[in-house]
Amino acid sequence: MTPEQRALSIVNTYRMILMDADTECGNEILCTSIAIKNALVAINQMILMIDGLPLDEHVIDLFDYLQKVKNELRKL
Repeated sequence: MTPEQRALSIVNTYRMILMDADTECGNEILCTSIAIKNALVAINQMILMIDGLPLDEHVIDLFDYLQKVKNELRKL
């Protein structure tokens, strides 16, 4: 999955949770905005989790991928 596809997938997951859970988030634009913020928090947490791992090519690739996903989220 490309970073852009992953970013959209995460946002859609959070957006559907918000829209399905009788929340006061209002319209879809507000739910999407909240979902993007939640997705950024999740990606940042993943980055922090791998930060302490011994560096090998898989960890470096994962870190780079998560950074790209984070950048795609910021574009939304």
